[in-house]
Amino acid sequence: MPKDLTLVARAILGTLMPHVAGVVCSLFRRFGKHPLLGHWYEYHTSFKNSRPDVLKTYWEIKLGYSTMFSVVCRQTDLKVLYKGKITSLDGQLEAILVSSHRNARVTFRYENPASWNAEPIAGIWLSIDVDGNIASGGTLLSKNRLSDDEALRAIKLRIQSDRTMPLLRKRPGVRP
Repeated sequence: MPKDLTLVARAILGTLMPHVAGVVCSLFRRFGKHPLLGHWYEYHTSFKNSRPDVLKTYWEIKLGYSTMFSVVCRQTDLKVLYKGKITSLDGQLEAILVSSHRNARVTFRYENPASWNAEPIAGIWLSIDVDGNIASGGTLLSKNRLSDDEALRAIKLRIQSDRTMPLLRKRPGVRP
């Protein structure tokens, strides 16, 4: 094989290798069933019309190609669609979603539950609220539909906030 052709072949293989590895990994993941896959209800506290409220979204989580999981999120009462990815970082799940109709991006951070039978999964979100202000709050992922009161009680149980300082965090030791 001539030298020029060898260089071209190596360049092509070098360019394609990361994609081939992604496809191979994706195929192996498709044979396993992960408990995060499927339909989820997401509940979060936020401001709507300058008043605190519990908002609901519906998530569809699938295996991703270039990332662990992909997610489509619909906020039914506001007709908002978000798409993004979920990755695992230091024992936590991080979902980064981008709005399809406005310039908005939201990051969710959940503890990776030790037992996937234990739900709901609690976390914290950071983005802008419905009113367009920078905001953060508690969030839950659940396989089951919850009432607003049930969701708010579960968020209050799992998320710690402090009235003396503008501070918010996941309650340590409360699982999941």
